[in-house]
Amino acid sequence: MRGIIVFIIAVIIILYLFFIGVNVAILIWPLINVVAYLKVLIFPSAVRKKYGSSLAVLSNDSFDQEITDEDYNELKKLRSLTRELNSRRTKLHNELGALGDLSRNIDGSISQRSKAGKEGQRLTDEIYFIEQEIETYVGASRLILQKPHVAWTDWSRRYGRYLGNRDSIIFMAVGFPVFFFILGQFNLLELNYPTFENLVEFYIYVTFVAPVSLILDISLFKEGFFSLFISYDYAIMLTKNYDKVYTLYNQMVVSSPMPVLTLMVYIISRDIHVNKTMALEPKKGN
Repeated sequence: MRGIIVFIIAVIIILYLFFIGVNVAILIWPLINVVAYLKVLIFPSAVRKKYGSSLAVLSNDSFDQEITDEDYNELKKLRSLTRELNSRRTKLHNELGALGDLSRNIDGSISQRSKAGKEGQRLTDEIYFIEQEIETYVGASRLILQKPHVAWTDWSRRYGRYLGNRDSIIFMAVGFPVFFFILGQFNLLELNYPTFENLVEFYIYVTFVAPVSLILDISLFKEGFFSLFISYDYAIMLTKNYDKVYTLYNQMVVSSPMPVLTLMVYIISRDIHVNKTMALEPKKGN
């Protein structure tokens, strides 16, 4: 019985720590989003640095440069070898056909009791190995021909994520003030003074200070990880001002809408920008 109680307490603590982590993420995710965007803007990936972020200067042929002169030379070599092997395979098939109908074993293999059977099996084995080589050469050729499409796919996805992230940041810059304005106009949180400043402070309290101080201790803001975001004095002030109006309802109203809406904006924007790149898709190698 004691073990079950300990297990339940441990699960509750883990869930609440997870809950705190989620709230910390909600508080700082706009900053993380901006930093991530600036990182990609200042230090773009190799493929985006190579092809840029302007659809107007790109075409279906832009990604053909992925196939280098060395690749073209290798492609010619592979095609030459493939033609030679196809010619050799055709000759072997003719030789095999000239042997006539060969007797077979129960499992379908050629009976090698006769001289013709032994020769037929030799020809069959050689044809098999030649076909394996042909398949290898064709596969290597296809990999070379698909280089433009592989580069385009990588660039397209990064392009969509890059601009989707940008648009979500723009949405946050506009959305947060509008969100706080709506909360204040309709006083959805039932605050005595629903000013913009109070709503921002309440947002910080609900998403970060309250979850930490309720299950752990507000003294954690004196030093360590939590103090990196909120000072102890500021945490005390927020608790004093907003502890009485902290409810689960207020937490959901304050912390849920903007992350969900921003994620939706990101996904929709990313997909729109990726769809625009479809016009630039190079032909797949055959």
